[in-house]
Parts: sequence; C-alpha cells; structure tokens
Amino acid sequence: IFNVLMTALRGMRVNVTDTLTFGGSFAPTEGVYFVEPTGRLPNARSGLYNATSGRTFEAALLETNVGFDGLFESGATDDVGIVVEVLDVEPGSQVVPGEFVFLSFTGGMQGADVDGVAVQPGASVVANVIYLDLDNLHDVLGIRTIEQFWLIDAGGATNEIDPIEAFSLNPVIVRTPGDLNCDGSVNNFDIDPFVLALTDPTAYAAQFPGCDPLNGDINNDGLLNNFDIDPFVALLTG
Repeated sequence: IFNVLMTALRGMRVNVTDTLTFGGSFAPTEGVYFVEPTGRLPNARSGLYNATSGRTFEAALLETNVGFDGLFESGATDDVGIVVEVLDVEPGSQVVPGEFVFLSFTGGMQGADVDGVAVQPGASVVANVIYLDLDNLHDVLGIRTIEQFWLIDAGGATNEIDPIEAFSLNPVIVRTPGDLNCDGSVNNFDIDPFVLALTDPTAYAAQFPGCDPLNGDINNDGLLNNFDIDPFVALLTG
C-alpha cells in the first residue's frame, strides 16, 4: 500500500493491554484540544479549544516530537492514521475477531499539536497525548475489545509518527465469577460478600478493596443485581 504519490507508507505496531471499547471512566482534568470534523484548528473562542472534556476515553497514545533520528519535528506533519485490531465482538456484530478497523484521525491540526506538553527548560512542545474515545466502535460496529494499534503514516518520513507508548484506560479485567472475597476460590465464604456487594456496593468496596464486585455478575450481563442470585446459588451448589 502506498500514499497518493506512490512513494511510501510507514506503519508501526503498538501493543496495548486488551481494552474494552466502552464504559471507560477516564476523563482528563486538564484542558484539551479537539479536532474539528474538517481537521482544521478550532477557533480560540470555540468550545473545542482548550476545553475541559466531560467525555470519557478508553485509550491514549503518547507521542514524542523528537524523532528516533534525534531531529525535532514542528508538529506540522504528525498526522497519523490509527488502525485497531479487533479482539472480541458482540453477537450480531458486522466485524469479526482479528479484523482491522481504521479510525480517521488528524493529529497535526494544520500544524498545531494535540495536547502539547511544554517541558522546561524552553517552551518547545516535545510530546503529544492523544486520547481515544472508542465508544462508537462498540455502539456502531459491535466491537467489544481491541488488542493492538497500528499507526499509519502515508508520508513515510522518519519524523512523523514516533510513539513512545500506548495506554489502556479501560483494560479488560479478568474476573472469577462467584469469588467475592478474592481469595481465589468460590465457596460459602463468598456468600456474605455477595450479599454486601448486591445491597451496599460502597461498604463492599471498603471491606474488600481491590476486589471487583462484578465477580458477582454470574449471568454475565454486565450488572450485579437480583438476577444473579439464583446463578450464584447454583454455582455454590454445583
């Protein structure tokens, strides 16, 4: 695959912890910049400029403006295409595990960096944090989890995409159904924690820090509620 000029294409694979595409709880507290649908730099008076977002994000990419060859880029050329690899899908999804999905993204915003971090000394922007809101992958395409990114640069230059790390902000948590006290087994000692998680989640979190109350989601519908009581009893009795 080549760019429009038939000269080059550069791709970099960035592994990430298996990540849920929906239900992320991370919201940045600092001002961020949003790219307009046209890819243009938003007006300083617009709500897209230096805004505090109420949206939540499922993943983030950290990119440096210092290339691996030691040269400094201005940020004017760091547009990058992001491709995700599908790990798991919901029933009826139009895509399949292992398929690649392209996310349209304009990183350079006509020369302005996204979420630039000025590191002292000096005022040069040396890093970008790119937040990814992946909910549409789930709501539109039925993709439940992804497992890696491919960053695509149609220019093929050495100084356009230089990712340092990819972070999952909504990692898949391996759960043990029925193990509400997190001792590694499911037995009668889980009954009281199950009842507590069901009736008073705050008290459960305080008494069993680090335990996931959704270990009580025995019917695997994403909720802990009364519909899990009979499956929990059946789990205990075999």
